[in-house]
Amino acid sequence: MLGMIIPDFPNPIYACIIHGAEDQAAHEGYNLLVYSMKQEGLENSYISPLFEGRIEGLLIANSQLGNKEILDLKKPKNPFILVNRHVPGLENYVIADDVLGGKLDTKHLAEQGHYLIAHISGHYLQEPN
Repeated sequence: MLGMIIPDFPNPIYACIIHGAEDQAAHEGYNLLVYSMKQEGLENSYISPLFEGRIEGLLIANSQLGNKEILDLKKPKNPFILVNRHVPGLENYVIADDVLGGKLDTKHLAEQGHYLIAHISGHYLQEPN
């Protein structure tokens, strides 16, 4: 059994992430248990199954957990990976390269003859590189 922590189920981006994680887990012979952290302050109750041996690894696709809580997971050598997030000092993460994706998308549109191209986005959590 693998565990996955997400912020909340209604966000459509997590449906794709969960689907991909579930497919790969099944391919490797695991089931996936997904936790939604819709209530603040329950961080330890979501992580405790890892410590109790109920799951063999944890995918953390949630920004509500603080860097300290995530770094504390590293100390007892619990297997986990961050999804769409990087914490300094950790190398076990998977993130999308949005800048490269934007460049490839723009190149494709330009190759199709489009020259008036716009990009609409939300707020940046950090400045892009």
